Amino acid sequence: MNKPVIFSLPVIILFLLSFLLGTSEFVVVGILPEIADGLEVSLSIAGTSVSAFAFAYAIGTPFFSAYAGQHERR
Repeated sequence: MNKPVIFSLPVIILFLLSFLLGTSEFVVVGILPEIADGLEVSLSIAGTSVSAFAFAYAIGTPFFSAYAGQHERR
């Protein structure tokens, strides 16, 4: 009997992309003072925008994935 392949190439790519998108907030937080200075906004407003992005990503991704799954794949 052949063992089923759990980690195929598409699964590995999906995992890596999810990891990269998930850690992008940590990179932004590290340079948040420079971003706030460059946009000429307060540090709290820049931090809130990062939090809003993370919240929208966490809430919106499952819904968008479910919606996209209804369409025919090409």
